[in-house]
Amino acid sequence: MQRVASIIKETNPGTFVHSVYLNEDLQKDQNAGYFGYVNDQVEFVCQQISSIPELSQGFDAMGFSQGGLFLRAYAQRCNQPPVRNLVTWGSPHYGISDLPPCSADDFVCQQVHRVIKFGVYSGWARKNIVQAQYYRNPEEYDKYLEYNDFLADINNEYADKNRTYSKNIASLDRFVMIVFRNDTMLVPKESSWFQSYDVKTGKLLPVKYTQMYRQDWLGLKALDSKAGLEFVGFPGDHMRFADKDLVDVIERYFRPANEGVSYGEDDDRDRLEKSDPARRKESNGQRVFLI
Repeated sequence: MQRVASIIKETNPGTFVHSVYLNEDLQKDQNAGYFGYVNDQVEFVCQQISSIPELSQGFDAMGFSQGGLFLRAYAQRCNQPPVRNLVTWGSPHYGISDLPPCSADDFVCQQVHRVIKFGVYSGWARKNIVQAQYYRNPEEYDKYLEYNDFLADINNEYADKNRTYSKNIASLDRFVMIVFRNDTMLVPKESSWFQSYDVKTGKLLPVKYTQMYRQDWLGLKALDSKAGLEFVGFPGDHMRFADKDLVDVIERYFRPANEGVSYGEDDDRDRLEKSDPARRKESNGQRVFLI
C-alpha cells in the first residue's frame, strides 16, 4: 500500500492518505487477510476511520481485492464519515464459488483450501477463515443463505432487507468496479462486477438482470440512474496492473473540483479511454483518501 499511497500523493499533491490496517504488526496484519471474523474486522475499521480527524468530512476510497469488498461493507454499515467515491479493484462483490490453485510453498493458502473444501459452512470456518465468509456457490444457495452471515448480509440477500445499506450505496458520488479480464484468482472473475452463474443456464448473469439490481436491494440501480455506477475492465491477471493504470484511475475519478472527470457506463468497455467524454462530473475536491 505504500506504493499506492505514494502514487496518489504524486498525482494529486497535498492529498492526505490513510491505509486501513487490522493490526499494526505487519505480519499479523497480513495474516488477518486469511484468518479472522470479517464482521469484527469491519467494525474495527469503522472505529479506526471514525477516529481520524482528516477523514471526518468524508473521503474517497480505493479497495484492492477483498479489501474492496470490505470497504463496501464499511460504506453500507457505518459510513460515518461518508465515502464519496469508491473504486474497487478485482473485488469479490458476488463472492467466490471455487478456489484458485495455491503455489507449492504457500502453506497458508493450502490450509485455507483444506478448511473450505471440507467445511466451508462449519461454525469454525465461518468465524475464522476470511475467504469462507464470502464463499457463495449458486448451486448451494439455500445453504449459503442459512449459514453465511457476512456476504449474504452486505449483499442484502436475506428476506428482510436493510434499507440503510441501499441508502448508503445510492448516496455515493461514484462506485467504480474494476475487473481483471484474465483473473485466475477470483472464480468467477466477473464477481468483481456483481456477476454470478445462473444455475439453470450455466451462463453468467449480468448484474442488471439480477433481482439484486432490478429490485434495488443495494442501491445500485438508484446510483446507476444518476450515472454513478461504472464497470471497468483491465487486461491481465488478478491485481496485475502498472503504475500508469493506477495514475489513469486517480486522474479520471479523483481529480480536484477544478479539473473535470469523465466517465461512462458501458459494461463491455475494455479501458478507461472508452469513457464517454460528453458525460462529465466534477470531483468533490476532497483531498483525503483511504486505501
